[in-house]
Amino acid sequence: ARRGLNVELSSPTVLAQYGLIGSIYAEAVLGIERPRVAVLNIGEEETKGNAQSKAAYELLKAEPRIRFVGNVEGSHIFSGKVADVIVCDGFVGNTVLKMAEGLYRINKALGGGNVFWDSMNYENVGGTPVLGVNAPVIIGHGCSSPKAIRSMILSTEQVIKARLTAKLQQVFQNQ
Repeated sequence: ARRGLNVELSSPTVLAQYGLIGSIYAEAVLGIERPRVAVLNIGEEETKGNAQSKAAYELLKAEPRIRFVGNVEGSHIFSGKVADVIVCDGFVGNTVLKMAEGLYRINKALGGGNVFWDSMNYENVGGTPVLGVNAPVIIGHGCSSPKAIRSMILSTEQVIKARLTAKLQQVFQNQ
């Protein structure tokens, strides 16, 4: 079955795998010790959401290899106070990403700028890691600037130095 880079509705099992993969990435590449993992949902309560998110919640809650903190609402995505890894399907994730990019462009056009807004500048990140494949892959925008391409190369170097692919393979070899 095709996983990741997919805008179709993900099964609860796949969402739970995203949480584990994201946790491994956050620890190995970003250096976050015991990253907090949450499900993006319409409310913080365990009983909120559709059948898919409720089932993913239960799977993540039972996963001993992660630090699951429950549900997180959209209003907390960028706060960094609730979760380090936010689990959602590809459609929702891509929508949130495009929204952040749009907000950055609006803020920049209005002359604003600070550490928070700069964190939404795709040129500083460069690209998105494709996690769960057999080699380090970072994908970027078709309109990537030289600065964004440089950032992609540096991101790829971080993924390689962290031995992320080997760590993911080790975790999933028995599944």
